[in-house]
This record gives sequence, C-alpha cells and structure tokens, in this order.
Amino acid sequence: MKKARYLPLLLGSLLLTVLSGCKEETPQLSLNILPDNVTMEVGETRTLPFEVQSPVYLSGRNCLVKNADVVHVHSDLDDALTVEALCEGETTVTLEVAYQGSKASDSVDILVVPPSEGG
Repeated sequence: MKKARYLPLLLGSLLLTVLSGCKEETPQLSLNILPDNVTMEVGETRTLPFEVQSPVYLSGRNCLVKNADVVHVHSDLDDALTVEALCEGETTVTLEVAYQGSKASDSVDILVVPPSEGG
C-alpha cells in the first residue's frame, strides 16, 4: 500500500528530471584578448590582458602560436598573456578555453619590428 502512495510522486519527480535535462544548455563561454592587433619591437616584453566569461573558474587554457620563432608567450597569469618579441616578423597568438563541450577562442595579430634608434 505504501508503494502505491509514493509511485505518483516518483513518476512526477522522474518526469521533471527528464524535462529539465532536455532544457539543459551547454555553458556559455566567451574569451576576448585586448587588443586585436599589436606592434612590438624586438626585445620588448608586453602583457596582453584577456577576459574570460565562464560559469566556473577555468584553469586550463591552450595557447597556439603561429610562427613561434617570432615571439615567446607565457600564459601563466589568470588574466593576461606575457609576450616577448624575439625577432622581426608577423605572428598570430590564439588562446583557447573549453568547459564541458563548450569552447571559446580569440586571437591577436602581432607585428614585430626592429628596435627604434636611440631606444
């Protein structure tokens, strides 16, 4: 008799769980590196801030560097990339974050020029 009393409650709870699961969306992530384009001189080190909007703290990131011989990138700060210009050239640095199947990325184009005279 007690089982019959709880059956409608159990079925209602199960139905609510199933319906709630159908509405679940992947977490919204956004990533923005500031600025989009940078000009640096050979030997210069610069900190480029980025903003991550995420439902949770994201400690893992992936940093991809096109023409890695032009710059060296450290991504050990929580909200910035440290870029060191090694030689003249052009490069693109892309930062990626991911959480539960949702991904976000942003890139910055960097032009490295010779050091200025008298600097």
